[in-house]
Amino acid sequence: MQSGTDADSLIATLIASRPGRRLVHLSGVHTRGEIAARLSAAGLTAEHIALYDQRLCGLTPEAAQAISDAPLVVVPLFSPRTAAQFAHIAPRTSSVHAVALSPAVAGALGGAPLSDLTIATHPDAQAMAAALAELALGN
Repeated sequence: MQSGTDADSLIATLIASRPGRRLVHLSGVHTRGEIAARLSAAGLTAEHIALYDQRLCGLTPEAAQAISDAPLVVVPLFSPRTAAQFAHIAPRTSSVHAVALSPAVAGALGGAPLSDLTIATHPDAQAMAAALAELALGN
């Protein structure tokens, strides 16, 4: 069953199909979309189980120095949470070409003054890799 690429389309698919069994949303501690809660509110039996915790880290001194010194740095960003963190802690962003996994990730960068921004054509690792390869090849 194809269920979409984001929380809204997954929820719409599950509500429309009304599976007759318990649903479990396995994810990290930090999520977007309130999937289990929204499914439960729609009358389905759903629960959320967190399997891991993605702890935010600062930049290493070497990474901060590279961003400060380099004329251009390509930064792949996979989640809105890490994009917002990066925009907040980067020593400067005007030398950064951000590659965002999705429009939601790009939006989390706020008004950070970027050199450029690319949004992957699909919110998955393959599309992110393709966007990075295109940048590396100069296409």
